[in-house]
Amino acid sequence: MGTSAKDDFNIGSKAALIGGTTSFIDFIIPDKGESLTDAYNRWKQMADGKVHSDYALHCAITEWTSNTAA
Repeated sequence: MGTSAKDDFNIGSKAALIGGTTSFIDFIIPDKGESLTDAYNRWKQMADGKVHSDYALHCAITEWTSNTAA
């Protein structure tokens, strides 16, 4: 939504652990026209193999189409 994170899952999760945070929730922001499933898979791919703590993903619904409810 017009911003980008300075850290990736690797650096961000390492920093969180050093500070005592053992889990976090990241927001998935789909690109315009991207399905929620595709956005989830893209975010999961960015995290897999890089994250060093427990995490969850929460998807923001940025537009409503006939496929969104499905």
